[in-house]
Amino acid sequence: MRIAPGRVAITVAAEVLAERLQIAPERLDTACLVLEAPFRIRRRGVETRVVLGERPAEIDRVLIRNLMKARGWLTALTRGEACAEIALREGVSKQRIQRLLPLAFLAPDIVQMIAEGRQPLDLTTEWLINADLPVGWADQSALTARL
Repeated sequence: MRIAPGRVAITVAAEVLAERLQIAPERLDTACLVLEAPFRIRRRGVETRVVLGERPAEIDRVLIRNLMKARGWLTALTRGEACAEIALREGVSKQRIQRLLPLAFLAPDIVQMIAEGRQPLDLTTEWLINADLPVGWADQSALTARL
Protein backbone atom coordinates (compact mmCIF):
# COMPACT_ATOMS: atom_id res chain seq x y z
CA MET A 1 0.00 0.00 0.00
CA ARG A 2 1.24 3.49 -0.89
CA ILE A 3 -0.28 6.59 0.61
CA ALA A 4 0.44 10.03 -0.78
CA PRO A 5 -1.34 13.29 -0.01
CA GLY A 6 -4.92 12.76 -1.17
CA ARG A 7 -4.18 9.45 -2.92
CA VAL A 8 -3.95 5.78 -1.90
CA ALA A 9 -2.69 2.85 -3.99
CA ILE A 10 -3.22 -0.76 -2.95
CA THR A 11 -1.36 -3.55 -4.73
CA VAL A 12 -2.85 -7.04 -4.55
CA ALA A 13 -0.27 -9.84 -4.35
CA ALA A 14 -0.63 -11.86 -7.58
CA GLU A 15 0.48 -15.14 -5.97
CA VAL A 16 -1.99 -14.85 -3.11
CA LEU A 17 -4.89 -13.91 -5.38
CA ALA A 18 -4.04 -16.69 -7.86
CA GLU A 19 -3.91 -19.21 -5.03
CA ARG A 20 -7.29 -18.10 -3.68
CA LEU A 21 -8.81 -18.22 -7.17
CA GLN A 22 -7.06 -21.53 -7.82
CA ILE A 23 -5.50 -20.33 -11.07
CA ALA A 24 -1.96 -19.86 -12.34
CA PRO A 25 -0.50 -16.42 -11.44
CA GLU A 26 0.39 -15.80 -15.13
CA ARG A 27 -3.31 -15.72 -15.97
CA LEU A 28 -3.77 -12.54 -13.96
CA ASP A 29 -3.51 -9.14 -15.61
CA THR A 30 -0.95 -7.37 -13.41
CA ALA A 31 -2.30 -3.97 -14.44
CA CYS A 32 -5.52 -4.84 -12.65
CA LEU A 33 -3.76 -5.68 -9.39
CA VAL A 34 -3.15 -2.06 -8.42
CA LEU A 35 -6.14 -0.17 -7.12
CA GLU A 36 -5.72 3.61 -6.91
CA ALA A 37 -8.18 6.13 -5.58
CA PRO A 38 -8.22 9.69 -4.31
CA PHE A 39 -9.23 10.13 -0.70
CA ARG A 40 -9.99 12.82 1.83
CA ILE A 41 -10.22 12.80 5.57
CA ARG A 42 -13.38 14.33 6.99
CA ARG A 43 -13.71 15.23 10.64
CA ARG A 44 -16.96 16.15 12.34
CA GLY A 45 -16.75 16.45 16.09
CA VAL A 46 -15.23 13.20 17.36
CA GLU A 47 -16.01 11.34 14.13
CA THR A 48 -13.31 10.89 11.49
CA ARG A 49 -14.03 9.39 8.08
CA VAL A 50 -11.81 8.43 5.19
CA VAL A 51 -13.72 9.11 1.99
CA LEU A 52 -12.38 7.12 -0.97
CA GLY A 53 -12.86 8.02 -4.60
CA GLU A 54 -14.91 10.81 -5.98
CA ARG A 55 -17.47 11.73 -3.40
CA PRO A 56 -21.11 11.55 -4.42
CA ALA A 57 -23.35 14.33 -3.16
CA GLU A 58 -23.99 13.80 0.52
CA ILE A 59 -26.52 15.93 2.31
CA ASP A 60 -25.34 17.02 5.76
CA ARG A 61 -28.62 16.94 7.65
CA VAL A 62 -27.04 18.34 10.83
CA LEU A 63 -25.73 21.36 8.95
CA ILE A 64 -29.06 21.92 7.21
CA ARG A 65 -30.93 21.64 10.52
CA ASN A 66 -28.57 24.21 12.07
CA LEU A 67 -29.04 26.59 9.13
CA MET A 68 -32.81 26.33 9.56
CA LYS A 69 -32.55 26.94 13.31
CA ALA A 70 -30.37 30.01 12.77
CA ARG A 71 -32.83 31.46 10.27
CA GLY A 72 -35.76 30.79 12.58
CA TRP A 73 -33.98 32.42 15.49
CA LEU A 74 -33.12 35.45 13.34
CA THR A 75 -36.79 35.79 12.41
CA ALA A 76 -37.78 35.60 16.08
CA LEU A 77 -35.18 38.22 17.01
CA THR A 78 -36.36 40.59 14.27
CA ARG A 79 -39.92 40.23 15.60
CA GLY A 80 -38.61 41.52 18.93
CA GLU A 81 -38.27 38.28 20.84
CA ALA A 82 -35.36 38.27 23.31
CA CYS A 83 -32.53 35.79 22.96
CA ALA A 84 -33.30 34.47 26.46
CA GLU A 85 -36.93 33.78 25.43
CA ILE A 86 -35.83 31.90 22.34
CA ALA A 87 -33.32 29.87 24.37
CA LEU A 88 -35.96 28.93 26.91
CA ARG A 89 -38.50 27.97 24.24
CA GLU A 90 -35.95 25.97 22.20
CA GLY A 91 -34.27 24.33 25.17
CA VAL A 92 -30.82 25.60 24.21
CA SER A 93 -28.38 28.04 25.78
CA LYS A 94 -28.13 31.67 24.71
CA GLN A 95 -24.52 30.94 23.78
CA ARG A 96 -25.65 28.23 21.35
CA ILE A 97 -27.99 30.69 19.67
CA GLN A 98 -25.23 33.30 19.48
CA ARG A 99 -22.81 30.77 17.96
CA LEU A 100 -25.26 29.52 15.31
CA LEU A 101 -26.87 32.86 14.43
CA PRO A 102 -24.20 33.85 11.84
CA LEU A 103 -25.29 30.83 9.78
CA ALA A 104 -28.48 32.78 8.97
CA PHE A 105 -26.35 35.18 6.93
CA LEU A 106 -24.63 32.66 4.65
CA ALA A 107 -24.36 33.50 0.97
CA PRO A 108 -27.21 32.02 -1.11
CA ASP A 109 -24.79 30.03 -3.30
CA ILE A 110 -23.28 28.39 -0.21
CA VAL A 111 -26.75 27.55 1.14
CA GLN A 112 -27.69 26.07 -2.25
CA MET A 113 -24.50 24.00 -2.32
CA ILE A 114 -25.25 22.67 1.18
CA ALA A 115 -28.88 21.90 0.30
CA GLU A 116 -27.71 19.85 -2.69
CA GLY A 117 -24.94 18.08 -0.75
CA ARG A 118 -22.20 19.60 -2.93
CA GLN A 119 -20.38 21.45 -0.14
CA PRO A 120 -16.70 20.68 0.49
CA LEU A 121 -16.15 17.86 2.98
CA ASP A 122 -14.74 20.22 5.55
CA LEU A 123 -17.66 22.64 5.38
CA THR A 124 -19.44 21.62 8.58
CA THR A 125 -21.35 23.45 11.28
CA GLU A 126 -18.25 23.51 13.49
CA TRP A 127 -16.10 24.89 10.68
CA LEU A 128 -18.63 27.64 9.97
CA ILE A 129 -18.89 28.55 13.65
CA ASN A 130 -15.11 28.79 14.04
CA ALA A 131 -14.29 30.29 10.62
CA ASP A 132 -14.90 33.95 11.49
CA LEU A 133 -17.00 34.28 8.35
CA PRO A 134 -16.79 37.58 6.50
CA VAL A 135 -20.01 39.56 6.10
CA GLY A 136 -19.80 39.87 2.31
CA TRP A 137 -21.24 36.99 0.32
CA ALA A 138 -18.47 37.09 -2.29
CA ASP A 139 -15.88 36.88 0.49
CA GLN A 140 -17.76 33.98 2.09
CA SER A 141 -17.84 32.12 -1.23
CA ALA A 142 -14.13 32.74 -1.79
CA LEU A 143 -13.33 31.45 1.72
CA THR A 144 -15.38 28.27 1.35
CA ALA A 145 -13.97 27.63 -2.13
CA ARG A 146 -10.53 27.19 -0.57
CA LEU A 147 -11.68 24.18 1.49
